[in-house]
Amino acid sequence: MTQSTMPPSTTPPSTMSKSTMSKVASIISPLIVVAVSLLGYVVLVAQKKAPGQKVQADSISVVETIPVTLFNGHIEIKLDGTVTPLREITLSAEVAGRVEKKSPRCRAGKYLAPSSFILKIDSQDYDIEFNSLIKDLEEAAVVLKELEVEVINTNQLIELAEEDLKLQQKEMKRIQKLRERNVATGSQLDKANQILLVSKRSLEMQRNQYRLLGTKRFRLYRSGEKILLRLKQAYLNQQRTTITSPVRGIIVKDHVEQGEYVKKGDPLVTIEETSAVEIRCNLKMDELYWIRQQSTSNQKKVSIKSLSKKKAKKRVKKKTDSFETFNKQVADHERLRKKLDQLLAQVSGDNFDDIHRPLMRLVEDFLKEESSLAVNMSDASGQISDVSLKQRISYELPLTPVKVTYQLNDEIFSWEGELSRFDGAGLDEKTRTIPCRVIVRHPLQSSEANKKGLPALIRGMFVNLIMEVQTDIPLYQIPIQAIHPGAVIWVAKKGKLHIQPVSIIRQTSEYALVRVEKNKIMAGDNIIISPLATVEEGLPVKVKGVQ
Repeated sequence: MTQSTMPPSTTPPSTMSKSTMSKVASIISPLIVVAVSLLGYVVLVAQKKAPGQKVQADSISVVETIPVTLFNGHIEIKLDGTVTPLREITLSAEVAGRVEKKSPRCRAGKYLAPSSFILKIDSQDYDIEFNSLIKDLEEAAVVLKELEVEVINTNQLIELAEEDLKLQQKEMKRIQKLRERNVATGSQLDKANQILLVSKRSLEMQRNQYRLLGTKRFRLYRSGEKILLRLKQAYLNQQRTTITSPVRGIIVKDHVEQGEYVKKGDPLVTIEETSAVEIRCNLKMDELYWIRQQSTSNQKKVSIKSLSKKKAKKRVKKKTDSFETFNKQVADHERLRKKLDQLLAQVSGDNFDDIHRPLMRLVEDFLKEESSLAVNMSDASGQISDVSLKQRISYELPLTPVKVTYQLNDEIFSWEGELSRFDGAGLDEKTRTIPCRVIVRHPLQSSEANKKGLPALIRGMFVNLIMEVQTDIPLYQIPIQAIHPGAVIWVAKKGKLHIQPVSIIRQTSEYALVRVEKNKIMAGDNIIISPLATVEEGLPVKVKGVQ
């Protein structure tokens, strides 16, 4: 039996060498990539340091400069605003009734002049009431005249009673003398005494009647005054049936039509006043700061002096107000009494038919005159006398002129206005600005008044506002091209460039303003305005035009 034996298998040399090389390459390749990356990083870092900071000793940059100057002009504040009406007035019915007549111009969008007729409420009821009170007043005047006649008659009766009493007193004395001589009897003396008592009683009754007539006359006078006051109320109701425009303006909305019945207090028409307009705008806190800086100490002193005088006048006025009110009430009654007396004096004899004409003159005079008990509006001037001037300035805006402009195509129209008041109190929570109002008192008087098609300032127009504010704070003016990122400037001193940070408080498209006392620059310092490729502190520079 024969066995065959196979030789052991072995790997060829070529296969082993390829596997070893593959393993070595997989280890070396990452090392090569890392080395190349490190080399590239070193090269980039070296290139980054070289261009900006390297200064060649043999080259000096030539620069243009401008000297630092003090700011002597005015600070210009530019804002945007929206035109709003100065006020909207809703006229309401002061009396009830049916709308009898309505003006054709009583429509939304129509313009009204002051005192223009708007509508009329039926006044028949008020006319009847007025005429009825006239008759009541005539009747009261007739009763007063009758009372006057009765007073005259009573005076005559008193005179007769006094003469009769004197006669009875003489008769009594004569009877007493006769009785002493036993000529007259006791019954005759008693009868004479009885007649004397009757005369005294008659005289006293006439005197009592006279005093009663005086009281009755006083009551009738007060009744006449009451009728006059009711007559004045009726007259006012008559006048209130005719509705006219109290201002110059445009009707925004008409609420009623002809033939409708309106109650007292119902709205009739809403009018937007156009004699003046307001512009709603918003101020930043720094802009408000500059506006308030324009107030001078002299103006404050004058205001304090005038304010103290007004306080003194008000203290004196408070003490006399109560006495003046009482005196005016007495004067009202006395004046009415005199007028009624004059009226009665014009009626002669028993002829009362002509009393109507003088009575109408009395009523006319009474209706035209203002009541002395009306509220005194002399103090309603808007002046504040209960707080100090400092507090007032803190919560009010100084009157600052404002130029209002509006662009229509290629035309620019402008108006003159003034910053008048805050629109409420405090900052707006969303914009963090202060709402303000600018008033334009003549919205039709534009600087371009000679041009046709001139627009008036009307509600909703977007306008531009320019305020020029003077300040006493010393400021430096720096051209805007000299301000570099980071709020720094380049100052050329003794052939070297110095980087100087500045604190900018106001910046426009042309210049920036910085405070004098809060910056390390001086008036006359040369500020570099030309661009430079590389900048560092102490860089050698040469000012252009300087040898």
